[in-house]
Amino acid sequence: MCGLPGSTLRYYESVGVLEPARRDESSGHRVYSDSDLDFLLTVSCLNATGMPLDDMRQYLAAIRSGDPKAETQISLLRQQQERLRERMRVLQMQQQYLSLKVSYWQAEESGNEEEAGLIAGQAAGLSSLLRK
Repeated sequence: MCGLPGSTLRYYESVGVLEPARRDESSGHRVYSDSDLDFLLTVSCLNATGMPLDDMRQYLAAIRSGDPKAETQISLLRQQQERLRERMRVLQMQQQYLSLKVSYWQAEESGNEEEAGLIAGQAAGLSSLLRK
């Protein structure tokens, strides 16, 4: 219902992201209330952003504490936004590098050595940035 497989829920319990779920006495299966499901939906959304487990723990602890200021949540969400911005920047550079390499090989294939040399220089410069 929350989009997380049982194995992930069990893992999140084992690492302290989630508190252990109540168990059905006869079957031993986890039983979730409506409020549990709302909480699991939040966990699922944080998971979808790629938020690190430590940050998820802090975020969820702040929710459980009922702090009305939400400073912790705002800070953690902003940190995740910044991580994603950086990841996007790197992905864009990787995409640009691949485009340069395609152009390089097209220039090579057409026999345009001068253009191929220029493109190779651009690709080398971008490659050095990607290795940092």
